[in-house]
Amino acid sequence: YGKHPYGFPKGSEIEAWHETLEVNPSSSLEEIKAAYKRKISQYHPDKVSSLGPEFTPIAEMKTKQINSAYEKAVRKFE
Repeated sequence: YGKHPYGFPKGSEIEAWHETLEVNPSSSLEEIKAAYKRKISQYHPDKVSSLGPEFTPIAEMKTKQINSAYEKAVRKFE
């Protein structure tokens, strides 16, 4: 398995949630929320729509990856 041409995981190669959110695995919930907001504001499809239609699928894929990482991160606090 390799990586997607845009750097996204491909096949069974899945990045750990803390790598996706760029935080330490022992980060607090507040730090995780702040990282999530920072990352989602960078990659949300609405933010890149003015760059051209070829960027929308990339942004959608990255947004899904960020949302999934956030869900995994907050589960450790439940």
